[in-house]
Amino acid sequence: MAAPERPATIVLADDDDLVRAVLRMALASPSTSIREAADSAALVSALGEGTVELVILDISIPGPGLAANIAAIHSQQANARILVLSGDASVPGEFVASIDDFARKPIDLAELRDRVGQLLTHAPTTESP
Repeated sequence: MAAPERPATIVLADDDDLVRAVLRMALASPSTSIREAADSAALVSALGEGTVELVILDISIPGPGLAANIAAIHSQQANARILVLSGDASVPGEFVASIDDFARKPIDLAELRDRVGQLLTHAPTTESP
């Protein structure tokens, strides 16, 4: 019998407590472990707690900005997928190549679960530290 896989770790980075709560409830399952971050400093801390498969990143959390947040994700969790959420119609063009997916808020929760499932299914295999 194969050993059970560890749950996929997702970091929810949004400065709105209600948005994080809704996303957490929508994505909670035995196959996921969820960490939360309300700003860039908390995001960096969450990334340092062990392997992360997916970061759901609000485009404008408090801190140094989207470019710095994406750079922190890539430097601390090189294999993590990034889904950027924003109320804007699109992610600024200079960031398109640095992320894996983009969605407008508010996002339909069924669509969110589908996108997360796709991103996790196609995530690179990583070793736990």
